[in-house]
Amino acid sequence: MGHLGQMSERTFRRARNRLGSPVLTAVRPITDWADNLPAGYHYDEAVDSIHDYNGRPLAVLSDYWTTDSVDIVPLAASEELQALMVAGEVPAGSVEVIVLAANTTKMRAAWAALIDNVEYNIKSVTQYPPGSVAIFAVVRLAKR
Repeated sequence: MGHLGQMSERTFRRARNRLGSPVLTAVRPITDWADNLPAGYHYDEAVDSIHDYNGRPLAVLSDYWTTDSVDIVPLAASEELQALMVAGEVPAGSVEVIVLAANTTKMRAAWAALIDNVEYNIKSVTQYPPGSVAIFAVVRLAKR
């Protein structure tokens, strides 16, 4: 991560402002919003789907989500990420973003994330610098 170890909160804010203040929408864990589902619908963890007892999926799932906005700095696709996509170890369309350390727990708990109306699964959240005084985290997202 080389240059990332030098990032401060001030540098994060400056970079974010230069990029137009991008935001990620973190979908809270299903336990936070499953009680809001219409009658007869439930979450099936085995298939990661919300459907009724006849197997019909919920048409507009996002109507029931509980979400949080998280400030981000998108990263250009690193050589490591590109190599993982080419090798098929992560899906094509995967992206990495930087979030402040204060959002690390929120990102680790999130059920999904949205950036520009594209849905992603959270694959990893890695704090930098490592240790108890992390300033930010790199979040790897895979397109759903």
